Amino acid sequence: MYADAVTIKQSHTLSTISGLLFFIFPSIVIPQTHPTVFLFPAPFTSELAVIAGASSPMGEKTIQDLLQTGEYHVIGAYGNAQDVELAKTQKSSSSDESFTPMLCDAESLDSVRDFCDQVHDFRGSKTIDRLVCQAGITCPKDNDNAPEFTKDGHERIMQANFLSNYLLTSQLLKGMIDSPEGRVTMVGNPIDSTLADVKRLDGLKAGFKSPIAMVDGSTTFHAAKACEDSILCSKLLTNFLHTKYHRLTGIVFNTLDASPDQGISNAVHEAKGGHSGVNLVLDKNGIDLTEEDATIKAYDIDAAYSLVQLCKNITNSEFPAIKQVTSPCPTLKVIGTITKGKVKREELKRMRQGRPGISEPIVDVKLSKRQHVAAFADRVVGTVLRQTVGRVARLAGRNVLGEIPEEALTGSYEETVSGAVKVTEQDVDELQAAISNQLAKEKKRDFGDKSEYM
Repeated sequence: MYADAVTIKQSHTLSTISGLLFFIFPSIVIPQTHPTVFLFPAPFTSELAVIAGASSPMGEKTIQDLLQTGEYHVIGAYGNAQDVELAKTQKSSSSDESFTPMLCDAESLDSVRDFCDQVHDFRGSKTIDRLVCQAGITCPKDNDNAPEFTKDGHERIMQANFLSNYLLTSQLLKGMIDSPEGRVTMVGNPIDSTLADVKRLDGLKAGFKSPIAMVDGSTTFHAAKACEDSILCSKLLTNFLHTKYHRLTGIVFNTLDASPDQGISNAVHEAKGGHSGVNLVLDKNGIDLTEEDATIKAYDIDAAYSLVQLCKNITNSEFPAIKQVTSPCPTLKVIGTITKGKVKREELKRMRQGRPGISEPIVDVKLSKRQHVAAFADRVVGTVLRQTVGRVARLAGRNVLGEIPEEALTGSYEETVSGAVKVTEQDVDELQAAISNQLAKEKKRDFGDKSEYM
């Protein structure tokens, strides 16, 4: 009766399997699967692709190529109402039911929010499977000392090419969590990448309002550099999202360098565009995709973290949290906390390496004091975890599933950095004391003892 009937059955089966795994191995992190909600019957059964910058030559060709595959329903985001109406009148009879144009002005944050709301209303319970972020503003070759500011008060190129893409992604990502093959592609049209340098993001720290014209805080405008800075910010954001979400959700996050008149359906649709945490380059013929080493600036973990936090403040939008399955048992709560720290540690290590998920030499990235403390704490937790929870998991594994590879218990991504801080007996004693205190508090709560709050 409904297109999502199969989805409900699959979600129920996955939930049952997840519950059994959690019962046997409570330290396993299982992404929370959102239940299917029937807002209304899904208007289509094909994959859903959202293409920003639909009125640009790149956007038009990409939409056309995706529709020709017959595998997508495409939502095209157009910058003004006239283009939306024109797109409606130009729809061919063969694609009437597979294409929906909508208004999304990248130079207005309110327009982007409205567009995201419309997409969620339109999709109902259907997941978003492809998201292409590109505003269609190309990098100028000459310099322009007269910056233009949007009605939001931000420099036009940076808002259209990056801030709006940040907002678009943060608002639509929740609709991609359950997609079996979600893919987010951020597109740039670089001219001279050596110009890109966001420094300490002082412009964003100051709110990025007029007269601030550049991300680094300068009031002296350089149009070509502004465009290159927006591409660098997109790469920082992409690697942040890859590190935070790819391992837990399977969503692919990558960037693509292409000419503004090229279609990019191969990066969006074909398997060779399905590598996460990489920068793709499309050749001049628009056919071959290659992976290219991005500048080291694109893998600066401190800059990426700061960028996301600053954009959150400017756009008033943040990325969704991935919920974990939790247990009311106090012991399992402690184990869950240890597991959460282990996940964060792996994310940190992947960001410290040159290209997350790809075997390359470790990149020497400066870490903040906060991150050094977190890394040390995680090493302490990891030692205790292997000596306690690991033994429990091995025992349960032998009884239920047979022998479990050691790698599955200790992790396949252990840190091997020279000069690591040695874990002392005092560190272990402190952690054991913390666990005992937590258990004592839970026991008081269970028996109605409120003395700890007096």
